[in-house]
Amino acid sequence: MKIDRKIVLLLGVLFFVSIMYGQTSTSSPYSRFGLGDLQDNVIPAYVGMGGGSTALYSSRYINPYNPASYTAFKSKRFLASTGLSHLTTQMQNTNMEQITNNTSFSHIMFGFPVSKNIGLSAGLMPFSNIGYTLNSTENNYNAIESYTGDGNISKIYFGGAIKIYDNISIGINASYLFGSLNRRKELNFNDPSIMNSRSNSSINLRGYYYELGLIYQKDFPNNKITIGLTANNYNAEINAKQSSIIETFKTIGEDMTYSKDTTLQSIESGFITLPKFFALGTSFERKNLIFVVDCSMQNWSEYRFFNESENLKNTLRFSSGIEYTPGDKNTTNYFKRINYRLGISFKNSPLPLLEEAARHVLPYDEKSVSIGFGFPMRRLPHQYDVFVVLGQRGTKNDGLIEENFVRLGISVNHKGNWFNKFKYD
Repeated sequence: MKIDRKIVLLLGVLFFVSIMYGQTSTSSPYSRFGLGDLQDNVIPAYVGMGGGSTALYSSRYINPYNPASYTAFKSKRFLASTGLSHLTTQMQNTNMEQITNNTSFSHIMFGFPVSKNIGLSAGLMPFSNIGYTLNSTENNYNAIESYTGDGNISKIYFGGAIKIYDNISIGINASYLFGSLNRRKELNFNDPSIMNSRSNSSINLRGYYYELGLIYQKDFPNNKITIGLTANNYNAEINAKQSSIIETFKTIGEDMTYSKDTTLQSIESGFITLPKFFALGTSFERKNLIFVVDCSMQNWSEYRFFNESENLKNTLRFSSGIEYTPGDKNTTNYFKRINYRLGISFKNSPLPLLEEAARHVLPYDEKSVSIGFGFPMRRLPHQYDVFVVLGQRGTKNDGLIEENFVRLGISVNHKGNWFNKFKYD
């Protein structure tokens, strides 16, 4: 196996740069609940098509969202991909407006064939993030309540797929989740004779879960149709340890504080039960055109934190998109080799308050439109993929917050030689 050193260096630089930025990837008050903002799809080639990837079966890209797709890898070739993303969010309600910017790691992945009917893949990508700062004076304490949170959960996966018939593949990802989520609450009374209080809760997660995938593809004379299914293992439990500290204090002047009493509330070990996930998708390919439709659901009502429910709602996500390439890989016109992508996505919120407030405004909490491009290199075996997503979620009704956001992303995808002497029977 021989890999271009420049490509290895490029992948390494992008990976370490991404780690530097990966600690702060959201500033949304809606990330306060559950496990925060789940990363539905982070691969630029798929985000540009609305995020639908359940039925995408291609040798050009790694598709970890349906592990059955790994059988599409071509012999003697391996794939490597990594990238970054940036999120700009405008948050507003009737009383405030704020703009935040966050840059983060999107992914690093590898994929390669083992035999004609078997493919493998491994990678690292974000699973969820929290990041928020909230202040409230609407309470019964005549005090200011402040809520802050930060942290992220990452996912390492290793997956394999096998083609059981000419047009049917099955696959599985074994994923390991790890990370920490930190949440803080502070209560400051207007009466200086009353002690203020603050609490800090830190949750560390470590655990495995599994994702199953199936792909059926039917070829016709001028086109092909693909159907994909994915699901995770039912009631997957992730090990968690929660440390909580409660502290009372007084404030002297504007910035000086002194602690009156600090109590270690608890160190508790338990489980976090992940919600059940199921996705169904289809894709239609004809010459230089790909059309995809995805529908997925997640049973957040089954989510449990140390056996306690957070009264979240089940979510439904719909996405659709197209990719068009004017020419083939042999054309001399570079612009005809570019992949042009367009997509839309709708998703309702798992938050019960947001759902109740927005029911009469929007059928979905989050909606977005995306565009993307794939730029092949003339003399190098890799391609750059970029995307732009314009979206909105939330509502300003009933004192809630509306978010208008712009997501930008870029990835570099490399195709290299695998075992040069590898031959199929």
